[in-house]
Amino acid sequence: MNCAQGYWGADCKSRCSEGCTDIGCDKVTGSCFECDSGYHGFWGSNCSNICPNNCESCDKSSGTCLFCPNGFWGSNCSKPCSTKNCKMCDINTGFCKSCESGFWGPDCNYRCNNCSNIKCDISTGACETCPDGFAGENCNIKCEISTCLIWQCDKKQGFVCSSCLNGFWGTLCGKRCMPNGNCNYCDKTTGICDSCVSGYWGTVCEKKCSESDTCEYCDRNTGICNSCLSGYWGNHCEHGCPKNCDGNCHKSTGRCSCKHGFWGDLCERKCLAGDRCQYCSKTYGTCSACKNGYWDSLCEKECPIVCTGQCDRYTGKCSYCRPGLRDVNCNRTCIEKNCETCKGTGDSYSCTKCRAGYWGQGCENQCSSERCLECHMTEGRCILCEDGFWGNSCNQKCQNSCQCCSLTYGTCSAPHYCLRIHDRYHATESLSQIDYTLIIVGVILIVCSLVVLSLALGLFCYIKRRSKKREGAATSEDQNFAKQSGSYTEESERQDTVEISSLQTRKVNRSYMVQETNKVFEEEVDHESVVETDDTYENP
Repeated sequence: MNCAQGYWGADCKSRCSEGCTDIGCDKVTGSCFECDSGYHGFWGSNCSNICPNNCESCDKSSGTCLFCPNGFWGSNCSKPCSTKNCKMCDINTGFCKSCESGFWGPDCNYRCNNCSNIKCDISTGACETCPDGFAGENCNIKCEISTCLIWQCDKKQGFVCSSCLNGFWGTLCGKRCMPNGNCNYCDKTTGICDSCVSGYWGTVCEKKCSESDTCEYCDRNTGICNSCLSGYWGNHCEHGCPKNCDGNCHKSTGRCSCKHGFWGDLCERKCLAGDRCQYCSKTYGTCSACKNGYWDSLCEKECPIVCTGQCDRYTGKCSYCRPGLRDVNCNRTCIEKNCETCKGTGDSYSCTKCRAGYWGQGCENQCSSERCLECHMTEGRCILCEDGFWGNSCNQKCQNSCQCCSLTYGTCSAPHYCLRIHDRYHATESLSQIDYTLIIVGVILIVCSLVVLSLALGLFCYIKRRSKKREGAATSEDQNFAKQSGSYTEESERQDTVEISSLQTRKVNRSYMVQETNKVFEEEVDHESVVETDDTYENP
C-alpha cells in the first residue's frame, strides 16, 4: 500500500519526522530519505542526531562530516588548516584548496605580485588581471610607452614596442638615435641614423646646414640646402623674400605671388590704380579687379551709394541693390513695405526676400509666432527660431538643459550655434542704461564747467579793473610829483640865479643889461674869472 507523501506505517497514519525533506520517509521504517535543508547539522533515521561541532553537514547514516567551515578539516572538522592564509582545505588531507586574497602556494605563504584585483593562481602565482601600465604573468613588467609610437601592453604577451617615436630605437625604444639629439629617424634595430632633424647634416648629423639657421633641410651628404625656412631664398637661404610677397618665395629666384595692390618680379611696385585695386597684372601693373566699392579702368570711381558692395567694373551699375531698392540703377524702392530685397525693372519686379517676421509674395503675411525670427517666404513655416524653441511654428520648448536646439528634432545644439538674442537684448538694454547715465553725467559736467568758466571770467574782469584803477592812481601821483619837482627845480634855479647875481654884484658891482629885452645876459665865462675882473662892460 502506498501512503501519501509525508506519512508511513501499515495504516499510513504515522507522520514522517519534521527533519525529513518533502521526499518523505520509508513507508515501513519511517526513516528519512534525506534530512531537510534546515536540518543540515543533524543526522540519523529521523534527522534528530546533532552533527559534530564545526561540521556544516554530515552523513545521514554515520554522522561523519561531509563539509567543514573555512579553515577546518577532518572527519569531525576539528583540525585547523595548516596556515592562517588558507581559506579552504581538503577535508580528508588538510591540503589547502583556496587561499585568502593576495596569497598563493601549497600553504598560501606567498604573496601575489602586482595583481589589480589582488587575486592570483594558487599554484603559479599568475595574476588574473594586471593594473594599467603593467604586463606579464605576474604583472611585474612596466610598460614604458613614452618613447613608443605603437605598443602592446598585455598580461600574456608582455610589453612589445613595435614602432618608436622619432629619435629613439631599440627593442623597447629606450635608446636615443644620436647623443646630440640631431637625428630624426634611425633604424629600430641598429640605431643607424636615416634622417637628420631640420637644419643639420653629416654622418651623425653633427653639421649645421647654414650658420644663419635659415636653411630648413639640406642634403645629408653634401650639406647643400634643399629647402629654406619661410621668408628666405638663395643657395644658402641667405636672402629674405620681398616684403610684399603673399606667402613664401621661390628658393632660386626669390619670385613670389604678390599681395593685393602690388606687382613686379619682386612685388616691388604698386598697382597703377593704387590701393583701390584688388588684383593687377604682375607684368604690366594694370588692374584686373577693383576692390569692393570702386570701378573704372583705374578704379578711381566710387560705386553709387545705393549699391551693396560691388558694381560693374566698366559701367558702374550696381551688382546688388541696397535693401528696399530695385531697378537697374537701384533708384526705385520696393513698393511692399515689408520687402527687404526685390528684383526686376520698371513695374515688372518681384520681392525676393521679406523682412524678418514676414512671408508671402508681397510679404503681407506675418510669421505664425513671435518666437519665429524668420519663416519660409512661400510656405510660411518657421526656418529660424528664438533660442530655446523649435518646431515649424517655434511653439515647442527645448529641454531644460539646452540653450538652443535643432529646429526639426529638438535635440540640443552646441552653444556656439545659438543666437543669444536675449543676451544681446539685455546687453543692449544695459548699454542703453549706461548711455543714459553717461548723458546725465555729461550734462552735469558741462553745466559745472560753464559755472566755473563764468566765475573765472568775472574774477579776471574784476582783477583787470582793479589793475586799471591802480595804474590811474599811480599816473596821477607821478604827474603831481613831476609838477612838484618842476616847481621845485624852477624855484631852485631862481634862487641860484639870485644868489649868483648877488654874489656877482657884491664882488664885481657890474651887470650886463640888454636894453631890447630887459633881460640879464649871462656870458659863458668862468665865475671865478668874472669875480676876479674889475672891468665893467656896458652894452652901447
